[in-house]
Amino acid sequence: MSMASKLCLRCDWSGETRSRTCPRCGAELFDRPGAERGPTPERSWRGWVATALVIAVAAIAFVTIQRFTPSAPAPTTGLDGYLVYAGGTGHQVRLWIWNLSTDTIQPGPVVSATPSSIVSLYAVEDSWIGVTIPAAVHGAEAQVLRSANQDAQPVPIAHGGSVAWQDGGAFVSSTRSEMVQGCFRRVTVGTLAVADRIGRHTSPFLVCGKVVGLFRDSLSPYLETTHHDVFQLWRVFKDGPSPLVDGYETLGASQNGDFLVRSPSGRAGMYYPSSTPGENKPLVISLHGNPLVATTLLTWSVDGNVAYVLGSIGGVQGVFAVTVGPRREPGGPALVVRTSATDVSASITVTNDVYVFSDGTLRFVRDGTVTSVLSPPAGVPAPTGPLLWVLSLPYSPSVTP
Repeated sequence: MSMASKLCLRCDWSGETRSRTCPRCGAELFDRPGAERGPTPERSWRGWVATALVIAVAAIAFVTIQRFTPSAPAPTTGLDGYLVYAGGTGHQVRLWIWNLSTDTIQPGPVVSATPSSIVSLYAVEDSWIGVTIPAAVHGAEAQVLRSANQDAQPVPIAHGGSVAWQDGGAFVSSTRSEMVQGCFRRVTVGTLAVADRIGRHTSPFLVCGKVVGLFRDSLSPYLETTHHDVFQLWRVFKDGPSPLVDGYETLGASQNGDFLVRSPSGRAGMYYPSSTPGENKPLVISLHGNPLVATTLLTWSVDGNVAYVLGSIGGVQGVFAVTVGPRREPGGPALVVRTSATDVSASITVTNDVYVFSDGTLRFVRDGTVTSVLSPPAGVPAPTGPLLWVLSLPYSPSVTP
């Protein structure tokens, strides 16, 4: 009998033998199928079963690991918070929410026009932001939004010829005026406590000229008028106004009651009524004898001691940081972002870092240096008008922080 490839089904022995019985256990041997094909080694049926079990266990383990392992985090920019801005034209103006951490933008509520200001209402419970909307009939309207939902409806709370918010949104002031005789107008300034909707008004008073602006610090409203192209700034008390400075246009007031002003030639200056009582001449802001020619006040630092101004010095145009307090003399302007654009907006963070949007690009400025640059994603409107940085969003089902 010739040697043949045999298989024992009892003890799993296999090999070549002339015997009909297993040399290991004595059971009957069977010919191995396919043995004639060549020397390719064959697995026993038990080997195949074991292999199948290993594969099945591995598959179950893979599915389990995939199911319970968190997905990879979205790419991050290293930035925090959100920027709120308006985009669109006409009746299609919407607030947009730029998630700075993920560099994504999603739609927020619709507003009736591009706001002239967007403020955080962090001082008011259960509120998100306030906006000042230009209004054809009354001049301006203050509105409150409590949600970032796309379908959230702005709630009007005040209107007048001019509107001004206190930092934090606790109070909002507005003006009413009517012609009396000659250059005189009868003016009333109202102030509303946003949280409880309790309002108060000044007694009507007369001013010569047109009311062109309203400002607020942490305590008081301030009125700006103009007559024969001469500007006049007034502090408003309950019984009427008190004149502060004339001949300069007011660009903005800090929460400390300091004012960035501009001369008829465009030169920027600081006026400190609290530290210079009775003095009505602002201090000129300059660098090495070159004056800062101001275009717009973009934002203040959190403490009100630094003003970020769009303007130029000696032909260099851009955004400048000016230290204005608590020192007596304003510090020399420092160039933050160089740009020749006129449509520039900025917002401060709680850590006094600054976001500046110009020329289609958002720049993050820390300690006077641009450290990050972002561009709006394709298909999303770019910011128009003011910016507002917020650290977090209110609970809104349609918005995922």
